[in-house]
Amino acid sequence: MFRYAYDIFIKFLGILFRMYYLLKFGYDGRCFTGYQRGNGHRSVEDSILEAMGKYGISDSFSSAARTDRGVSAAGNVIVFKSGMEIGKITGILNSQVRGMIFHSYAEVDRSFRVRFSSMKHYRYFLNSRGIDAARFRRTMGMFSGTHDFSLFSRKDSRSPVRTVESVSVIERDGFLEVNIFGPNFVWNQIRYMVGFARFYSAGSEEVPYPFDLQHRKWPLAASDPLILMNIDYKDLDFKRSINKKKVGLWGRQLMDLRLHAAVLDSIINIAYE
Repeated sequence: MFRYAYDIFIKFLGILFRMYYLLKFGYDGRCFTGYQRGNGHRSVEDSILEAMGKYGISDSFSSAARTDRGVSAAGNVIVFKSGMEIGKITGILNSQVRGMIFHSYAEVDRSFRVRFSSMKHYRYFLNSRGIDAARFRRTMGMFSGTHDFSLFSRKDSRSPVRTVESVSVIERDGFLEVNIFGPNFVWNQIRYMVGFARFYSAGSEEVPYPFDLQHRKWPLAASDPLILMNIDYKDLDFKRSINKKKVGLWGRQLMDLRLHAAVLDSIINIAYE
């Protein structure tokens, strides 16, 4: 009887003193049918909602960014209200949701708007074969500043004017690593920017100024190599809540992929001898 009354009391306190949490998490985009809830049988949002509902964490949340199908993240953010302790929340989510890792949090008040971030960081990887890296870097640099990205986005009701704070391109192990920073982006903007730079860097055609063009003839870059690396908020620091078991699991999966890549590399080298 005492135990039952105690449980009811704790549950009441949880309801009375619910906290608003920002939770930062990563996911492998290949494991999901998209981000938005209702987008197929296993979207990112549906997977989180299912676990939250099953274990009484929360019945709703809002997302900072909704990535395209196939796009991964290292630092997307959700906000929700819960009476449960944050360490228990991250423990449950990390154990119950496959293909995701929940790693950082911050406490906020109910007026916080998760979509109003100060900076987003995206990273794109592409094979450098057949691409003039210097030319690609110069072309990507044209996107810095504030521009009308109508030709570099999928049309929706939002203004196409956006600011790209910085773009950098690093050559690494046969790949080009593109890092793009800005406060916000329109739909498909990053992928069309990369598609433009790749299209004009793989040939000898003169690279036009992208914002003087009237028609798009470059393709949309693939979604799989794109990662939402981080979302920052002014004057807000996230605290770590690391699940070592989940990190270890992903580390072992990474090692397996590297071993398989080494096997394939050996086969290819023999074939070319």
